[in-house]
Amino acid sequence: MMQREKDDEIDTAAIGDLLRRGEGSPYRPARGVYLQLQQLDRVRLGKVKIRTMLQNQILGHLDRIFPGLVILGEEATEW
Repeated sequence: MMQREKDDEIDTAAIGDLLRRGEGSPYRPARGVYLQLQQLDRVRLGKVKIRTMLQNQILGHLDRIFPGLVILGEEATEW
């Protein structure tokens, strides 16, 4: 879930080197429609994350209550 963050030492050094050479661009926060799209996208990503957690919980409960009932992967497409 940390796809957008770079936090190891190599990435930090590379980013610092680019900024030192002047190859960075100034920060321009989103405005207007782009700000609204950014906010809507963050809400959507949060809802997708919650939906995925709920699906996993339901599958876990079904598998505990009815072992073998849930078929996943390529095996499920054969039915």
